Amino acid sequence: PEHVLGLPTGKHMFLSAKIKGETVLRRYTPISSNYDIGCVKFVIKAYRPCTRFPEGGKMSQYLDELKIGDDLEVRGPVGEFHYLQDGKFTIDGEDCYATKYNMIAGGTGITPCMQIAAEVLRNSGDNTQMSLIF
Repeated sequence: PEHVLGLPTGKHMFLSAKIKGETVLRRYTPISSNYDIGCVKFVIKAYRPCTRFPEGGKMSQYLDELKIGDDLEVRGPVGEFHYLQDGKFTIDGEDCYATKYNMIAGGTGITPCMQIAAEVLRNSGDNTQMSLIF
């Protein structure tokens, strides 16, 4: 495959599946970029059943059990934030600019921060400064 995902930096996608007769829809941010040809990559923790959550994570367990050739519905891009380059970004389509990005993330919130940081670091001419608390 010679295709790229084409997902703008800062955006995420919806993954949906019919699980036990119920349509389950979750948002995920890929860790891949438009420099990864022929694939899309996600980091997803499979939440197994436990005392607090007897069913575990419906979507995460479903994704963990997918086999090559299985189907998955994907929609996107989704999200209000879009990092362009050199500190330029949009929020809800409105042009914005910043010289420094201070990011705070917990759990799966690290993925959008990684996506933005990777794009800034990939471009040597981008002088945007970043800090991250995780």
